[in-house]
Amino acid sequence: MKKRDPFTAVADPTRREIVRILTDHPMSISGLADQFEMSRPAVSKHLKIMSECGVLETETVGRTRMLSINHMALQEISIWLANYEQFWNTQLDQLGSYLDKSE
Repeated sequence: MKKRDPFTAVADPTRREIVRILTDHPMSISGLADQFEMSRPAVSKHLKIMSECGVLETETVGRTRMLSINHMALQEISIWLANYEQFWNTQLDQLGSYLDKSE
């Protein structure tokens, strides 16, 4: 099976929240599921998509599977956003200069 695009991992608000939660510290699947007002199978579907995107890392500790974020997988998104950040910073600087001159 072809690996999914990392943008898919953050396309859904629930998955973005999972990234936010797991950025702070690794968590078990059940601990993560407790953070949401949805069924555990629904959370598991999101986790499956994120795993297919390469965004999640799983480590087995005893009988517990601990989840953490693979930050390298999110780097592609960061690089893509950096291009737009530069564009918008330039546009806003130009707008600020225009507004300063018009006052």
